[in-house]
Amino acid sequence: MRRSILTALVLISFHFVFAQTNGLDIPKDSSLIRGFYMSYQEYLNNAPSLKIDFTTKLFTIGKNDSIVIRAEYQIADSLELEGEIWGFCDGKNVFVQCNTFFEFKYWKLMCKGPNPYFFFKKKSVAIPFSPFGLLATAASLAIPANYDLMFVDDEGKSRYASKYYLKRLFGDDPVLFKAFKEEKNMTDSLATVYIVRYNYSKTVNTVPGSSSPSL
Repeated sequence: MRRSILTALVLISFHFVFAQTNGLDIPKDSSLIRGFYMSYQEYLNNAPSLKIDFTTKLFTIGKNDSIVIRAEYQIADSLELEGEIWGFCDGKNVFVQCNTFFEFKYWKLMCKGPNPYFFFKKKSVAIPFSPFGLLATAASLAIPANYDLMFVDDEGKSRYASKYYLKRLFGDDPVLFKAFKEEKNMTDSLATVYIVRYNYSKTVNTVPGSSSPSL
């Protein structure tokens, strides 16, 4: 019985990933609003409060992989932002701040929902994005070498996707929690399946007119 439930979850999750997100991208029908999020709540509401002109420089995992892993922004007229930024949106993707040594970096959220995941590296060697890179394939779901899998928790904080933190996240979904808890050979790639399925469940169960996330 447990195996049948897990198998169903995996199949549904992978179908959602590829059918709705083109692999790792946030769905293009999200109607993402361009700007800077000053808080996690602004991200949930798809309502960045700081809307100024800026350009985005994208970085991929490597020369032979076109998957965008993080980004940097540059504000027009060399203006400096005041206050701490939770993240920003370029109108197509969302990038969340997660600091490396001595610098701020913004990492691309890899799925839709209130608790998305992203790939993080303390010392990033990502290269500038090129539109002529190789197209992403199903193999792209594998965690990039030397990157850590992280996710955004219910407080908007970045957490390592350890089994401890993920069990805390999945606690309000009994079926998913049980299947996840009983996994004997948990891998990062499998963890992304559970995270996507969890976010999908929270998104489709959003009640119109409620304060639930719009992303």
